[in-house]
Amino acid sequence: AALQDGVLTPKEREIILRRAEKDGEDVDEIEMLLDSRLAELRNQQTLNDQKVAGTGKPLVQNSNSVTTDSIITKNDNKDEVLVIPSGTKEVTSATVPEKSIKQVIIPASVEKIEMFAFDECYELESVVFEENSKLKEIGLSAFSKCPLKSINIPSSVRIIDNNAFKNCSELESVVFEENSNLTKIDRSVFCGCNRLKSIMIPASVESLSANAFKDCNGLVY
Repeated sequence: AALQDGVLTPKEREIILRRAEKDGEDVDEIEMLLDSRLAELRNQQTLNDQKVAGTGKPLVQNSNSVTTDSIITKNDNKDEVLVIPSGTKEVTSATVPEKSIKQVIIPASVEKIEMFAFDECYELESVVFEENSKLKEIGLSAFSKCPLKSINIPSSVRIIDNNAFKNCSELESVVFEENSNLTKIDRSVFCGCNRLKSIMIPASVESLSANAFKDCNGLVY
């Protein structure tokens, strides 16, 4: 919720930085990323305020992300499934009201999955992206430590940030959609994915971190 309105309390900042340090991240670098993202959100809010000033129309805040509008339902196996509403553009940790979900359905409208969005969802086994996804970026530690068994990454994705799937120890299959636009796989993205045996890197990738697959002991090069 903290990243949605461009405001971060000292306690919220401390929690994020402590988690980043625990994940082995450069805390100074993460703090710089936080400040940059917060400034961007504040600028967007200012522009929004300017656009609606004097129009008599109500200002809708945080319209790009979702909190209470997310729906938790159950599938045929009685597992908890998080359904993110269509029209959502950014998924944050506030979008995930329960850490016990086993599946998440992400609408085509989502353009970014923010840092730590699904981090430590220890029962999350399945991520479903709707067809014609507009997703461009999977943020830092977005799915770290989730027991995902497989992930199909939409062709629209351009950047996968640090630690995005770090320590997903059950992950066996990573598939990039055809005609992938992926350009960057950052540090430790798949670090500790011990069950991952093979992966086909899209030809579009321009930057692949040297330790993106660190401690992937089952990976055959």
